[in-house]
Amino acid sequence: MGKGNIKNILWVVLGVAVIITTVNKFTSKSTYSAAEAMNKGAVVSVQSNTPSVAFKSPKLIMAQSVVGLPIGNARVDKSDNGLPRTRWSIKGVGESAGGLEFIGDKDDGSVIAGQCHEFGKDGNDKPWGKGSPCFDLFEKIVGNITEQNVSEYLMNNANVLNSDKSTVTARVASGALSIELGSDRFFFIRNNLKKQ
Repeated sequence: MGKGNIKNILWVVLGVAVIITTVNKFTSKSTYSAAEAMNKGAVVSVQSNTPSVAFKSPKLIMAQSVVGLPIGNARVDKSDNGLPRTRWSIKGVGESAGGLEFIGDKDDGSVIAGQCHEFGKDGNDKPWGKGSPCFDLFEKIVGNITEQNVSEYLMNNANVLNSDKSTVTARVASGALSIELGSDRFFFIRNNLKKQ
């Protein structure tokens, strides 16, 4: 192996270290609301082989979205952009480990945002497993709004079902609506035509 090849390998390793440092810088704060996190995360890769998805409605409707979810009592306030916002805690995870919010008109919302962390004995995120609060919440909310539930595709491709530490976001979309789930355990269901 020549000096040129070694030099190129060192530049690649240095580049990876910079990306990891950048990801850690943006994702180390765990107290962001889900809406704040939308613009704070660093996405290293996005899955591209996405299945087609059909939404049950062309709008985000609060009552349809949250039916049957393991959530606490609603708290209503305003988002940073002055839009109506309804927030819920997630049953089975601590207040600081998760939350769900619906932003916008309850019959034509802008975004449903959430985060859900389950921690192991070592204090690190553990994989979501069937029957766990985070798995159940995400599976149900996606099932509430889509014709065919693509939650497991998103969870598999966002690395939340395993211990893989790579930073990745899985996304599906149809028309103006999209669903994103990141390995940082934040998820967003957006009407991309609406003010966020």
